[in-house]
Formats: sequence, C-alpha cells, structure tokens
Amino acid sequence: FRAISCALPLLFCPVLEWQTKNMSCTGDESNDSTTTNPMDQTIDGTPFSVLLSQAAKLKTAQSATYREQFDRFPKFYQNSLFHSPKTVSWASVTFSDQMELAVALKLNGNAAFKKSHFRDALSNYEKAIAVWNYLENVNPKWKSEGIKDCDIRERKYQWKTNQEKQLVTSFLISCYTNISIAALNTKEYELSRSACDSALNVNANCSKALYLRAKTRVTPLSCGSADQDAALNDLRLAQSLDPQNSSIKKEINKLRTLIREQRERDKQSYFGFFQKGGTISSKDDSDNISSSNEQQMKLSQTEDEIKYTSSSIKQHHDQILQTDFRNPSPSAIAEAERRGIDLNDPLVVDVLEQMELDKRKGNIHDCIGNGQARRTHPKAIGSDKHGFLKTWCILFLCFVGLRLIIRTFITRGWL
Repeated sequence: FRAISCALPLLFCPVLEWQTKNMSCTGDESNDSTTTNPMDQTIDGTPFSVLLSQAAKLKTAQSATYREQFDRFPKFYQNSLFHSPKTVSWASVTFSDQMELAVALKLNGNAAFKKSHFRDALSNYEKAIAVWNYLENVNPKWKSEGIKDCDIRERKYQWKTNQEKQLVTSFLISCYTNISIAALNTKEYELSRSACDSALNVNANCSKALYLRAKTRVTPLSCGSADQDAALNDLRLAQSLDPQNSSIKKEINKLRTLIREQRERDKQSYFGFFQKGGTISSKDDSDNISSSNEQQMKLSQTEDEIKYTSSSIKQHHDQILQTDFRNPSPSAIAEAERRGIDLNDPLVVDVLEQMELDKRKGNIHDCIGNGQARRTHPKAIGSDKHGFLKTWCILFLCFVGLRLIIRTFITRGWL
C-alpha cells in the first residue's frame, strides 16, 4: 500500500515530461543502448508500471461513488461532456446555424459510415446530437479532480415553435438510429440498444428504433429465450406501426424459425434425460407422467373428502349444540339417536342445555379425538373436588393411626 501511495502523485503527471527530465540528467548516457526505461524501474521490488496501473484502478474505484448518475447515462451522452467547450459555443448561435452545424456533422458521420469507418461515424453522430443535448461540468478543475454528479448539468435545447420541435426531434431520432446501426457493426450491443431506447424516449412509435432494438437483442451469441421473446414483441409492435415494411416481416419470420428450432433442440436435449438416475424412453416418460398425474388426482380427491368430512362433522356438532333441546325437530331427534342421545329424556335435555350455556361462556373444553368429544361439566368438576378431599382425609387418618401404633410399641419396649 505504501508503494501504491508513492505512485499516486505520478498518476496525473505527464509521463513523457518526467521521462525527458530523467534522460536529460544522464547526459550522453541517454544514447547508450543499455539505458533502462523508467517504466521498468521498481519501487520496493514492484515495477513502476504495475504500481501506476494499481494507482489508476484505485483512483477509479474511489471516484466511482461520486459519479453514479453519470455512469448511468448512455456512452454517447457521456462523451458530450468532453465536447462541452464547443457545445457551449454552439448553443450561443441561432437555430438555423445550429441546424446547419448539426447536419454537417451528421453528413460527416454518413460519409465515414460508407467507408466502414464506424468509430469516426459514431464520433460525428455524437457531436451532432451534442449540438442539441449535451452534458456540462460546472467545475473548471474537473479534469484533475474527477467527475462528480454534483457538478454535472444537463443542457437540452428548448424549442420555441412546433416547427423547431418537429425538426429537432426528427433529427435526433435519425442520429440515434444511425448510432445504433454503427454500434451493431462494431458489436457494441449495449450502446446500440441504449441508442434505440433514447430514440423511443423521443418518439415511442418509431418503428425503426423498435426494429433495431430487436436486432440488438438477438444478434449477440449470448442471447437467450427471454431476449428472443422481447425481440419478438418489439417486432410485432413495429409491424403494427409499419405493416408494409418487408424487412420487419422478414425478421419476424426469421425469429420465429429461430425460436422454433431452439425449442426443438431443447426438447431433444432434455426430454427423457434423467428419471430416477437413468434415461427413459418417450413411451415410459408418458406412462410415468400419466401415472403421476393419476396419483396426484387421487391424492387431491382424498384431501377434498377429508376436508368435506371434517366440515360435515363440525357442522353436525354445531347443529346439535345449537338445537332447541326443549322443542327438537324430528331430524334433530333422529340425529341424536344415531349418536346415542335421547332428547326425550328431561335429564339429558338439562345436561345438554347446561353444556350449551357453558360453551357460550367459554367453560367447556373440547378434546376432539377418534371422532368423539369429551366435555367437562361443572358438576363433574365438583364431584372430583369432593373425591380429592376424601382421599386426603383417609391418608391423614392412616398417618395418625400408624403414628399411634409406633408410639405404643416404643413405650412398651417392643421396639
């Protein structure tokens, strides 16, 4: 860490100037073929080039926390920050001059694109967009102090008439789609997709941007089924906006064929692969699937029967407890007789009414088990208390009698 801290001050110093000073100190020895490269020198045994690389990574990691919003901007929008002196001067001219300058930059990008100079084309398209929308850093020392979100300002052209709005939006969409096409050729798929997203933010009904975004989803070799489905949705929407576009129809048919072939490959790869540790045929697979479905259906039916039986028992139980025992209905009498209860007996009726009263007061304890209910009545509780006292009285008398017998034996000398 001490070595990295030593290299940090040199991170922002011009390396060539430092190298020139070092070579000037050596005099004529600089012409010697044995002169060592300053980047190959070591500090505490670590090469200076390694320390410089580590210091740069450390500085980048430290500054990343201050530029989270900036890092979320598209790459072509971030690059407008480095054109800010020019863009500020561009913003000070009239609308016609701005449009003339933007069109010239776009034409330069088109010329570079035709020559397959896609990097130059991207740079010109970025500058053309920066005529209208760009980022500005209000901190004049940002190149040495780093980029911070608090210093970034978004500058967007505010049109004054509907005609200006139409001209600027159509120009921006054209530049965004051109960036997407150029990025596809350089295989920068994220940049291409972000350009399509920017175009759709300007006009959500841009069929060309939808078509290009679909291509950015399925062109990478790493695309999966989710990307294919999203691309198909983009193409369908683009087709609804532009039904006569043959390129969109061709891409939809191509993508559908690709999805169908992918599903067939997945089916052949995974169908009947493993079943309990071994491979199985398609016939055995279908038989096992049907048998497992039957078992699940039987299990669900059994669970439904259990739930229905439990609910029926609870319903009958509640009906008995809520019956008017003094004037029972014929069905209640039949149900009670089936359960061994005689509702024509006045004593039974009194007990049932008392049980219903206790239930409402919360003094009844139900212990459902084996389809029967056991209840504790206050009279039974009272009888249990009397039996408990009687038992203790008998034990006490036995203890007193035993004590008298032992004392008698001791006084007579028998023990």
